Amino acid sequence: MINRPLAFLDTSRELRLLTAQAQQLRKLQRQYAQIVPAALKPSSQVLRLDQTVLTIAANNGATAAKLRHISHDLIESFQQFNLALTEIKIKVQVDSNAPAEISTPRLISNEAGQELSNLADRLQDSPLKSALKRLALKSKPAKY
Repeated sequence: MINRPLAFLDTSRELRLLTAQAQQLRKLQRQYAQIVPAALKPSSQVLRLDQTVLTIAANNGATAAKLRHISHDLIESFQQFNLALTEIKIKVQVDSNAPAEISTPRLISNEAGQELSNLADRLQDSPLKSALKRLALKSKPAKY
């Protein structure tokens, strides 16, 4: 019986290599968090290191542009951690876990709602009449 929860990671060469890569990425991410401007931390992260080329993922184009602009400074900062980087690549990788924007319903004035309702009442049954009725229901509540 295995006493350590992650002992199975030592059972094969492939799992040991994978564990070492994951540890290296965690270390790089911690170092990156220390040197990147605070405004860019939530929207970027270390993606991979291939020999002397570090790849960073940016959640959007604006973050990617800012990172490209400061990439030389980032290389110098990483070199202070004894990491021999020669290049930083920036990839835009949209965060699919980002919260969706909540849209607020658009409302029309009471007068507009009343006018649309009056117009709908004068029409025969049709898709237009139904649409006008639905739109009239989106009028702002009256202020007292």
